[in-house]
Amino acid sequence: MSYPLSALDAAFIYHETDQATQATVNVYFVDTASAADGPMSRPELRRWIGDRVAQAPILTHRLRRRLLEIDSPAWVLAADFDLDEHVFVAEVGEHGWDPLRGRLAGIAARRLDLRKAPWEVHLLHGICGVDGLPDGASALAVKIHHSACDGIGSTDVARVLLGGRVEGDPLAMPRVGTARGSLWNALASIQHQWRDYADAKKRLTELRVDAQAAVEAGEVVAPQQTRPRTRFNGELSPGRGIAVVTFDMAEVRDVRTTVGDVTVNDVMLAVVAGALREYLIQEGELPEDSLAAMVPKSMRGLCSSDSANNFTPMIVDLHTDVEDPVLRLKTINDSVRSEKTRKEFPPFIESIGCAAATPAYVARGAACLERRSRPAATTVQLSNTTVSNYMREAPGLALADAPVVAISCLPLLDPGMTLSHMVASIGEKLTLTVSADMVTVPDLDRYAELLVDSFAALGGFAGSLK
Repeated sequence: MSYPLSALDAAFIYHETDQATQATVNVYFVDTASAADGPMSRPELRRWIGDRVAQAPILTHRLRRRLLEIDSPAWVLAADFDLDEHVFVAEVGEHGWDPLRGRLAGIAARRLDLRKAPWEVHLLHGICGVDGLPDGASALAVKIHHSACDGIGSTDVARVLLGGRVEGDPLAMPRVGTARGSLWNALASIQHQWRDYADAKKRLTELRVDAQAAVEAGEVVAPQQTRPRTRFNGELSPGRGIAVVTFDMAEVRDVRTTVGDVTVNDVMLAVVAGALREYLIQEGELPEDSLAAMVPKSMRGLCSSDSANNFTPMIVDLHTDVEDPVLRLKTINDSVRSEKTRKEFPPFIESIGCAAATPAYVARGAACLERRSRPAATTVQLSNTTVSNYMREAPGLALADAPVVAISCLPLLDPGMTLSHMVASIGEKLTLTVSADMVTVPDLDRYAELLVDSFAALGGFAGSLK
């Protein structure tokens, strides 16, 4: 059986380049030193993963693609599936954070071979001298192509791999249509694809009229279409940098409670906004107009999509033109609420299904044109950076008897978006992980320090409200 990809899932294949890899990488730090049997060897990890792959069927499937993309790519069972091609164990080999983040950046930067099942697991042993981690810890990096799952889906897979359960109902494969089987059936379907595409485009035009009427009536607010171009909005170079900033969840909740009527996500957006503002001030590059962030919003429960990527991008004003940290946090909360209202507006939800009718060859052609037409300008479309949502892991995850003590999710980089953020937590540790192009942000550690300072300033101002 084969499982065709949705247009959104396939877009992650068509937009991928050597510089802009499209795979999620979730890193689980485990306290190997406390494990009775010590660090896992590669054969042991292979057995551990092998006992669990049946619970996540996407791990045993690969992509089937048609000539010229005349049909949607589809997931098919990988007949030559071999765990040795997906499971790797290595020693960090050196003391401190720099060697570890260099390894992780390398894992994130390499493209997956989509002729095989679209994932890898890397276990890195011998972590020492890294703040917040016990000496002798290990890092399990779970890498899955974005066409196979979104952030929530990738954590579901990781929970399978880091859980004690090896039986029960497996995770669902994405089902978005009927596979056309043979090449001749795919060719015969082209007329139907164009008919469905034309109908969808017509309906999208009608939905845009409805949306514009809602904007004019004040029911929803459309996002600002352009933002000032900054150093974070150039082309990608081969160099990647990673920074991880850890916050105490109790302190984050204290800020949330003191300010009132804001969320943990809002607090982290305000932290990023403060750091961006200060970094650009120090560089003499702060624009008068505010920057904005792309923030993914899950559509689970709102949109009846079987796509592996069931989210939509919100465009959130970061109010970097506001000096007061608490006022900035409150206005960010207003912007988030406004965008949630827009994204939950019925015509918008329906438009997601219409977009899924885009034929594969049209989507691929659009991606090629986009890569070739990036005019230099003083503005960018919609947003300057990404801040992916707060992802909370339940305690109890473990690799055999080695408990997970921290988590870091590495955000993607794209042309025109060379600085990205992702928030995750486990227990009372909240991590804000930053990926950056090293030409764009050559001093990433300074930016990480500004994130810490931004939270401290927010906490200080919030404390004055008590």
